[in-house]
Amino acid sequence: MNDEIIVFKKSDLKSILSETIQSELAKKLSSFEALIKKLAVKKDLPEWVKGDKQAGGLIGISGQGMAKRRNSGVYKEGVDFTKKSGRILYRTDALLNLKE
Repeated sequence: MNDEIIVFKKSDLKSILSETIQSELAKKLSSFEALIKKLAVKKDLPEWVKGDKQAGGLIGISGQGMAKRRNSGVYKEGVDFTKKSGRILYRTDALLNLKE
């Protein structure tokens, strides 16, 4: 164990604390802004999105990529998507990572 005592000037300590607090606040603000953007997008979308192609387009991947995610278990049937009359319907919340 190290028995050294580290001494800071009051101004240095204030500066260190200020930088740390600003950095943490910036991270929290960034997360909050991302959530607000998702909520703004979500309010203009339907509750369900039809098919792999349309769902993939919503999140920026191909329909084929969406099918791979579904088949590999990234999206769970009955939770994130459902099958009706042979069609795949994705919950918009699941696609935007806003699961309740």
